Amino acid sequence: MLSLSLNSTRAKRSLNALFRAKGPAFVEAEVKRLASDTADRVVKAVEGGYPDVPERVGTGRYRDAWIQAGNAAGSRLGRTARAAHPGDGTAFKTGSGLRVTIRVANNVEYGYQIEYGGPHLPPGGHVRRALKVVRRDATRRIKLEFKRLWEGAR
Repeated sequence: MLSLSLNSTRAKRSLNALFRAKGPAFVEAEVKRLASDTADRVVKAVEGGYPDVPERVGTGRYRDAWIQAGNAAGSRLGRTARAAHPGDGTAFKTGSGLRVTIRVANNVEYGYQIEYGGPHLPPGGHVRRALKVVRRDATRRIKLEFKRLWEGAR
């Protein structure tokens, strides 16, 4: 016969201590990575890196604005954005501790038409595709990282 006992009060205390000690740095690093990964994945989609998303001209201002936004968010790719104008791609951080937000944006005036389509242009769906991939990858990565933090705290 197998018997299992869990002291939920102790477990909750341990989790709270872990969040207080490691939470803010963990959240800050993950949000930064999510923001830069999103911009990097949009660039991949624009360049035709996903078979279910139409390729656009992968050398222009729109693509480079996403590179600029990714670099501002802390992208590790180190790509240059020659065609982007100043302010085309942005990343703004707000909050601190466990409540951090980084907003990445492409401010190119025709970006909406590239993403959602227009009278003579089918929808690109690059941002939506990138968010889907980033969400999937981040969920897996965060689970593994949290497990590592939890095991290291015991």
